[in-house]
Amino acid sequence: MQTSAFPLTAVVTLVLRIGANTVIFSIVNTLLLRPLPYPDADRIVYLSETAPDMPDLSIALANFRDWEKMNTAFDSMVAYRAENLSLTGHGDPQRLAIRGHGRLVSDLGRRTHSRT
Repeated sequence: MQTSAFPLTAVVTLVLRIGANTVIFSIVNTLLLRPLPYPDADRIVYLSETAPDMPDLSIALANFRDWEKMNTAFDSMVAYRAENLSLTGHGDPQRLAIRGHGRLVSDLGRRTHSRT
């Protein structure tokens, strides 16, 4: 009996394409489609300032305070600044990655935990 490689090739190709599709959908679903893990996540808005020569421009604290005073559209406003800092001293250095306004954690509906 003669066997043809075509059916085997077609099945393998189909299996590989379905597997790749599943992986891509899982990544897109996790990163883009699934809502953020916060209460009322659909109401979270990101505001920023831009300048032609400065793509990574941070909002000046004075500007943020002005926005906060003039705000009539949002329930609450918080500010944060992502930074890459290293805390050194005794032991291994620890990486610190974010600095935020005092209400950042509570406005996202999370409880803070203090370290002793």
